[in-house]
Amino acid sequence: DRGIDDIHSRKEIFADSSIIVHTQRIPAPGPVEDIVRVTDKGEGRYAILLGDCTFPVRLAEFGNLMIGPRIEYHLAESPAPSTVLAQLNDDLCNAGQAVDFMTCVTCYIDLSNKLLEYSVAGHQPPLHRRWGAMSWRMLPGTGIPLGIRPGEKFQRYSARLQSGDKILLLSDGMMKINGLSNGIMEEVLRGIDMLPMDSAPTEVIEHIGEHVESATGGKTLADEITATLIQV
Repeated sequence: DRGIDDIHSRKEIFADSSIIVHTQRIPAPGPVEDIVRVTDKGEGRYAILLGDCTFPVRLAEFGNLMIGPRIEYHLAESPAPSTVLAQLNDDLCNAGQAVDFMTCVTCYIDLSNKLLEYSVAGHQPPLHRRWGAMSWRMLPGTGIPLGIRPGEKFQRYSARLQSGDKILLLSDGMMKINGLSNGIMEEVLRGIDMLPMDSAPTEVIEHIGEHVESATGGKTLADEITATLIQV
């Protein structure tokens, strides 16, 4: 299991001969709330979660300590991304005041069958770029945040993959830049579209960081931003 909840820079958190997961966290004031976890489930199957937790300020450190191991356990043991979210939701609903709520997206990638399965909880769905395509597309997906309603079920979505495809996960902080949402997102995607089709994950991640710096003029962010890029 790999995670980046304690770093403030670009980092390749997982790579083997078939998959690369590269991430960058752009910090904001206050406790670290974004969490990324990657689990190798064996036989060419990988589970990735990007989440944004909201903690009561006085309990932020405890909340971080509590949620990380639960995510790792469910990614390793759960058969589907929808099950991960359902189990995490029950965990948070039973956690009392340690965590207010959590938005996240969970992806399961099966390289043998070239299949992406994912589930969403109050979070933006994955962005997908087909190898050789000129643009990214946002995949469909909805679901309520975790920790709101016990017993909630989450839908499982799927998409076919090809070798060289990229999947991009962006945390909620991207939607809060200067109080804007769609405008910033569209600008980021247009900029990424201009990159060469064979751009390495590091190049895509660096471009996102540069765009955030330009959009904010170097000002303090309202919420941290985490970008996670998966290349198969």
